Amino acid sequence: MNQINIQGVDFPYQLKRSKGRQIRFRYLPKEHLIMVNIPKGVTQITVKELLLEQKDWIWKQYKKERIVVQKEGYFLLFGKEYPIIHKFGIKKGVVLKEDGLYLTFTKPLTVAQYQKWLRTIQKEYLSQYIESIREEVEKKTKIENVTYHYRLMTSRFGSCFPNKKEIHLNLYLLALPKECIQAVLYHEYAHFYQQNHRKEFYQVLNEFYPSYQEVSKILKKVSFK
Repeated sequence: MNQINIQGVDFPYQLKRSKGRQIRFRYLPKEHLIMVNIPKGVTQITVKELLLEQKDWIWKQYKKERIVVQKEGYFLLFGKEYPIIHKFGIKKGVVLKEDGLYLTFTKPLTVAQYQKWLRTIQKEYLSQYIESIREEVEKKTKIENVTYHYRLMTSRFGSCFPNKKEIHLNLYLLALPKECIQAVLYHEYAHFYQQNHRKEFYQVLNEFYPSYQEVSKILKKVSFK
């Protein structure tokens, strides 16, 4: 299928000949597909040029349907947004309340120091949740003593290294509902049995997490940008 690339994202598009004289574009979010109605005589090269002229509109439609995992000034936790509230005090601290995440500074921080602190907070919350479901996951998968690593990733939710018995998880997972985190974790555990995404892999995964197919619809909407 034809496709164009906008800001690092591939957009497939499908051509449909019409009797009209105008070229019309329609974005289908569920299919992540651009439908292009074109009159007779219009070439694919012309269509691609016109699509690139419409890239701002396409990107706007795309973002409408996306689930963001980062938002400036907010702490995203399990599908909820908490405003980050700063204050100075005698002791450095982190307190999560219904109305926001309260960060207490003892001194001004550089941007790099502040970002590092936020990553540390994300890691603490995500690792706590993962450890809280470890026993259940190990029981279902029959895989024990896996080492977890947490870091920011820009294009994937996680990765599995069967030989090292390690799973690496994206810190941005913390922004998603818990069922999404579970789906990703079981996905990585399935790689201990099947390393490639073949039919057998999804058979294993569906045994571990029967809701995966439904939850994966949410994961497909996630935007790291």
